[in-house]
Amino acid sequence: MARSTLAQGLSLLLGLFGGIGVAAAQTEWRGVMELEGRYFRVDEGRGLTGSVAGLLDIYQPTGDRDLSLIAELFYREDADDPRRSHGDIRQAYLQALGREFELYAGWRRIFWGVTEARSLVDTINQTDLVEDIDGGAKLGQPLVQLRWLAPLGTVDGFLLAGTRARTFPGQDGFPRIPFPIARRAERFPNGEQQRLDYALRWQFRAPGLDLGLSWFDGTARDPDFLPCLAEGSDFPNTDNGPNCNLQDAMPEQPLPGALVDLLQLLRLAPSDAEVEADTRQKVMDNLVLVPDYPRERRAGLDLQYLRGGLALRLEALLRERDGNWSQAAVAGAEYTLPGFFGTGWDVSALFEYLYDARDNDVFAQRFADDLFFGTRMSLNDLAGSVVLAGVIVEPDFGNRLFSVEASRRLWGDWRLTADVRVFSDLPDDPLVDLIDGQDRVRLLLQRFF
Repeated sequence: MARSTLAQGLSLLLGLFGGIGVAAAQTEWRGVMELEGRYFRVDEGRGLTGSVAGLLDIYQPTGDRDLSLIAELFYREDADDPRRSHGDIRQAYLQALGREFELYAGWRRIFWGVTEARSLVDTINQTDLVEDIDGGAKLGQPLVQLRWLAPLGTVDGFLLAGTRARTFPGQDGFPRIPFPIARRAERFPNGEQQRLDYALRWQFRAPGLDLGLSWFDGTARDPDFLPCLAEGSDFPNTDNGPNCNLQDAMPEQPLPGALVDLLQLLRLAPSDAEVEADTRQKVMDNLVLVPDYPRERRAGLDLQYLRGGLALRLEALLRERDGNWSQAAVAGAEYTLPGFFGTGWDVSALFEYLYDARDNDVFAQRFADDLFFGTRMSLNDLAGSVVLAGVIVEPDFGNRLFSVEASRRLWGDWRLTADVRVFSDLPDDPLVDLIDGQDRVRLLLQRFF
């Protein structure tokens, strides 16, 4: 599917190039090739894996200086996980620029947000989870965007064509999700994946101030997960797909009678407890998670205030699913000391508070009431060396997520990045199995051209 998607994107681009009718010599090409190695600490199985990936940026001008085509194509080949071997049209859109209005049509990646530990208000694009669990990689979204350069800020309107389903790693990939994901059984509102959603955003900028207000009404990008009985299992109603009615797995009560009691007494028939235990084990062996993408409305606020070396940041979210409203927020500060004690380095201290009131979502519970502490160091050397380190702490239980990322340029067009992620003191909770055992070390070598 990934290869066909990429092939369709290439065909589309070639068709657009031909339709625009400009010389190929005018096309600007840029790209990056990368070699990645990852090591995961796992109890069993192979924890070392590698992959290669490429990203191609294309800029195609036209005879009209205000009209152009921009594209970004991505492909990764993973040595162990077939689901991580995938391609995507990150971007491929026509851009028309005017004095007061701008129009974009095609696949785009749109980012909203200002905070470091978690991007709450970032809504438009679907997460490419096979790339990493941090949510930084996004799939391209087909859309039409109209921008009004208003006197008091910028107003964007988005018409979103369909919903991209989230990618998930396979059984041999990472993160090691304890139950299989039934990707082909995904559920969408009214059974429609290709439907039109919309979003609005107003952004205002003044000296030292960035303010954004957004509204989204459409299919949620982060799914709920329904526990279901796998297709093709021996349970009822699994012939044509997973059955999410777990009541069908409950055994029928044995007929009362002296004969049944006598057979159980003589151990010629299983006891009621043994029947229930066997059924529970059979359910666990055939349990799959079905992603469910409900309708969602969300209002977002992002705010950043800069004064000297201090940056104050806030992201707040109000969202509704199935008539239930919930709130979430990330608030914090970053203070930068330039030329740190004569070293020539720029060193920043970061602090953020993470809150999420949605208690029925596994991933939201990771940020229900947490604190983030971090530091960013720019060495200001010729190699462009940068180090970012941080920890997210849950104060009540003490579980922590440590992360360190460092990168520097090796030669003119080469860059090396190393990052480490460690989970510590996680509580004994089945929900935590979704992130436990994902301690990771990654090395990334990139060549830009």
